[in-house]
Amino acid sequence: MKITWVIDQDAIVRPNTNPAKMQDLGSTWGSWSTWKEWKTDNIVAYDYAKSADLVRRGYQDYSNLYIQENYYNQLNRPANVKLYNGSFDTEFANQEQVMAMILTAATSDIVILLEFNLNLEMPSDPYQRHLKKNYQTAVTRAIMTFPNTQWVFVDPIGEINNTITELPNVSCDTMQNVLQLIV
Repeated sequence: MKITWVIDQDAIVRPNTNPAKMQDLGSTWGSWSTWKEWKTDNIVAYDYAKSADLVRRGYQDYSNLYIQENYYNQLNRPANVKLYNGSFDTEFANQEQVMAMILTAATSDIVILLEFNLNLEMPSDPYQRHLKKNYQTAVTRAIMTFPNTQWVFVDPIGEINNTITELPNVSCDTMQNVLQLIV
């Protein structure tokens, strides 16, 4: 059984969290912002500016750095990067972690989503509300696209929308329970 972790960009290493133990159970994925605290095995860069910055700083030398295929030639074909083909047709925050969900789901039996913030509270600003709705829709579509993958939200931030939790391949749990069950 292949297990993969996707770590929310705002996730915090807590006393009951052991990143090394997580990596023993499965590969860890996240955006560039998760690498410093979590030392994720895989970093997903979505936009060109961030991809160029990460390549320039050599992230591909100490992690698997995934960039969009169409940036490869523009970045002078950097060595040791991994390429993916895909983009979103809507704007939202956290595009890297949704892309990580998609990239991992194709080869994983279980994808553990750590500290994802999908709470029901909507921002008062119309543009921020629009971005949040787009994000929730993108997460839901990623899960629905891979119905044979089990998705586990671990220590989610706030209550998750029923549209997501009622999907048959979704569950929610705590880090403590997950680590006990998997080991």
